[in-house]
Amino acid sequence: MSDQIVIVTGSRALADDPRTIAWARGILARELASATLVVAGDARGPDAWAHEIARGFVASIDCERWCVNGARLGRVAGADATWRKLSPWGTPETTTDPRKRPLARNAAMVAYYTRAARMVALIDPASRTQGTQHTVGLARAAGIDVTEHVWGAM
Repeated sequence: MSDQIVIVTGSRALADDPRTIAWARGILARELASATLVVAGDARGPDAWAHEIARGFVASIDCERWCVNGARLGRVAGADATWRKLSPWGTPETTTDPRKRPLARNAAMVAYYTRAARMVALIDPASRTQGTQHTVGLARAAGIDVTEHVWGAM
């Protein structure tokens, strides 16, 4: 089996309702089942769930956590749950506006993997930040295959 890197991006607003939580976690369980590496940020909701779900498979999956403070952490499948430091993607000062650090982090994550990965995007149309849509646009521009799942879409 070839390596399958899956980048997860998702609206944090999905963590605000039990129905959206169940919906998103179900999608992640299906989408991550064939992954060999799960890459996500350090936000609540889909990022955290992706790491948790990857750890829960019978054959757990390697994970990377890209943090807004510039850190990049890795966790090896089958090992303890300890995160280890990898080469950083940036510094806490990557952008002077703290509100834009998640966008800078997402851009760095997409640029690092370019076409070697596929992306799973969990979108809440009611999200005020639109950060997930921004990340999806960057991924598509980089040639990454993106599968979008939109809460409430038929």
